Amino acid sequence: MEGKSAERCGAVWDQARLLYVTTGASCGQVAARLGVSKGAAERRCAAEGWVEQRKAFRKKLYEKALERAQKTGLAVMEDLMRSAESMTERFRDVVEDPQAFRRYLVSDKAGGPKREEIFQRTDMDAFRAASGTLKQMSEAVRELWGIPGMRQEESLRIARERLEMLKNRENSQGQEKVVVEIEGGEAYCG
Repeated sequence: MEGKSAERCGAVWDQARLLYVTTGASCGQVAARLGVSKGAAERRCAAEGWVEQRKAFRKKLYEKALERAQKTGLAVMEDLMRSAESMTERFRDVVEDPQAFRRYLVSDKAGGPKREEIFQRTDMDAFRAASGTLKQMSEAVRELWGIPGMRQEESLRIARERLEMLKNRENSQGQEKVVVEIEGGEAYCG
């Protein structure tokens, strides 16, 4: 009978160690969950090095997550580069074709077979689609290289102007203190 009791006790402590190492639970929380005393759990924790095991587990978990994120980021960048290359090739084909924006698909009757015809009138939908593709391509390349777009540059310019205006206002007011209160937040004195 003692053998089965010892096995069960060993299994409880294995489970306690696993819970402590792999979760954020304290010794007290682990003890309460498994029905053992907090003091006994703390003694086991110290004797068996659960704290170091938890640190090692978290470090390994962090490294795996970082590696996965790097692989995912690399895959996203590769997809982005392939997409940009594909869009560039398609756009080049369209631009090199002098009739590209005059080509229409037409049919004689609703649901009938379609054929391609070239008209004098420019297909603005195709032109807009091509310029949209060019814009997407430009944004993809900017994102790939971390270059801010026109909107981001404009936002940065406005933020710089506001900051400069605030500095000038502060300098012109001398040592006068300004109190800014944000509703539901803290006050700032400067």
